[in-house]
Amino acid sequence: MATNTATKLVSKKVDIVMGHICSGATKAALGIYNDARIIVMSPSATNPELTQSGQYPNFFRTIASDDTQAKLEVDFAMNRLKVKTIAVLHGKGDYGKGLAEYARKFAAATKNVKVVLYEGITPGAVDYSAIVQKIKQSGAEP
Repeated sequence: MATNTATKLVSKKVDIVMGHICSGATKAALGIYNDARIIVMSPSATNPELTQSGQYPNFFRTIASDDTQAKLEVDFAMNRLKVKTIAVLHGKGDYGKGLAEYARKFAAATKNVKVVLYEGITPGAVDYSAIVQKIKQSGAEP
């Protein structure tokens, strides 16, 4: 859908695109926009590769990338909350998983915070009691 949309926008000779909403759709469409020299700005595409790879000089974002957000989260947990053991949960989608992977990586690199649980959850589930029990059993600090 993203590439179809990009092709339509290029054919309409737009000057700038505000979107796409997620990193996957953005990445799929960026080659088309890049070839047409159209600037793309997203408020929500957070995959670091979109700006850090150098492949998409026409792409800008108004939100911090996953790695930047994750570093801030781990630093906050470690330095402000003073926790030593954490649980990292994500919603199983690309955004949540990517952010959680960076958080796990930064925590491991600090040697001051240990990830004792890394788990995907189903957004909108009726019952989260199983994951709550896993968190309690993991030793993650509240």
